[in-house]
Amino acid sequence: MWRERAAEALSFYPGFNTAVIAFAIGVATYFAWPSEPGIWFILAVCGFVGVIWGLFQHNTWPAAGLVGLVFMAALGLGRSVWHTQAAATQRLPQQERTYRIEGWVSAIEKSGTSERYVVELLSVRGLRAEQMPEKLRIRITKKPEPPIEAGATINWLVAAKAPPGAVVPGGYHPGQSAYFKGIGGFGFGYGAPETQTDAELDSWDNVRRAVVRWRYGLADRVVAAAPSSTSGLQAALMTGVRRFIPTEQTENLRIAGLAHILAISGLHMALLAGGTYSGAAFLLACCLPLSRRYDVRKFAAMAAIAAATFYLVLSGASVATQRAWVMSTIFFLAIILDRRAVSMRSVSVAALITLALHPESLISVGFQMSFAAVAALVAVYQAWQAIRPAYSRRGIIRRVVDFISSLSVTSLVAGFATGGFALFHFNRFAKYGFAGNLLAMPLFSLFVMPLAVVSLLSMPFGLEAGPLYLMSKALEPILLAADWVAGWPGAMVYIGAAPNWVLPAYSLGFVALCMGRRVWKALAWD
Repeated sequence: MWRERAAEALSFYPGFNTAVIAFAIGVATYFAWPSEPGIWFILAVCGFVGVIWGLFQHNTWPAAGLVGLVFMAALGLGRSVWHTQAAATQRLPQQERTYRIEGWVSAIEKSGTSERYVVELLSVRGLRAEQMPEKLRIRITKKPEPPIEAGATINWLVAAKAPPGAVVPGGYHPGQSAYFKGIGGFGFGYGAPETQTDAELDSWDNVRRAVVRWRYGLADRVVAAAPSSTSGLQAALMTGVRRFIPTEQTENLRIAGLAHILAISGLHMALLAGGTYSGAAFLLACCLPLSRRYDVRKFAAMAAIAAATFYLVLSGASVATQRAWVMSTIFFLAIILDRRAVSMRSVSVAALITLALHPESLISVGFQMSFAAVAALVAVYQAWQAIRPAYSRRGIIRRVVDFISSLSVTSLVAGFATGGFALFHFNRFAKYGFAGNLLAMPLFSLFVMPLAVVSLLSMPFGLEAGPLYLMSKALEPILLAADWVAGWPGAMVYIGAAPNWVLPAYSLGFVALCMGRRVWKALAWD
């Protein structure tokens, strides 16, 4: 009897969600590997395991499903090796040296009380073309007058060296992050950079430079038109440019558990694309000849995908924003294709696409926290939806109560889902994050992001001042709430660093709790 049960337990065909988890385990294996594995060795392993799986997947061999999972893990490992080699760029020597560089500014970032430029290099005096990194990140020591705009071509004398490693073993590794961004050195400038005539670039770089100028130009326009107390935060929410946010606002939002509103990710994309979908569906439904003949939700979903794509480009298309765009696009494609939009499979598809494009995102706190929040919310709301009455049978009071309870549950679930990952990466926890989110998120969801959309739509006509003023008035209570919560005793809790094995074990348990069957959920709780 025990042999039959063991054979039945082993003879399974892995589902899609399980296969994606195996792919992620393969990616994690690569980053935990003590040395760089050879690409040919990995290809041989993938080929060998793939042949075995292909031979036995339709057979009654009990372990065929397990071989399939091993094959997916091998694919994740192979994709990571391939991506790492493809992302390789030259790095400066470890010893700091002085260089005369020429390049164009692709990003202007805030660095403490100063700023830094990410410079796309065109030439470096003293280095041959094959020795030159793609980018350098240079801190400004003397502000140029007049200010240099993003996209400008500059000439600068700088001191730079290779990006540093982790400060503590197993901690944040700036060099690893810079490697996948194509940044080959960190440094500071001697004096102010000098602008010069724009250099000739290839077609793709010309497009990138035009997008950078457009984004930063919009941010400057928002800062000029919006009230000064909130203009930096408004520019960050609309364009992803965070250089104008006052330091005290950033700190208060972080302590109050509201730092997630500063990073353009799933929340912003969901509000913008979801608002576009709802507005387009309402307007199209009002057109009776159209709504009687066609399912206008499909047209509204197309409009939402277009809005999400526009926001992706406007916000700088960071890896976090790409994840949010993939998730939103899958959601609305499900509506167009008459499939269930909110499901754990859509979360898995988004995770697989993200890991296939950027395997290094698996070890980033942004990937872990965003997908943890989404997976937990999908699991909770699927269970909650089964016990709630249909929307059409709810009265007005019940709908208002449901809206408030949904915001509360969303804040609570997302806070618990991301809290463990935040503790591991940052060694700190916002104790009153639930209260901060409960106070701020209704205003943020109902007013701030919709007014941001209206402001963007008003800009071509020069009418953005009004919506930006109203958006500022909606942001002021949020900032007051953040300041109030941040002042509570013990608002930020600090803990010691955990051993490196804790995060993988916690992650597997969390995935099993959200996606697994009853047995795996019970084991995950243990």
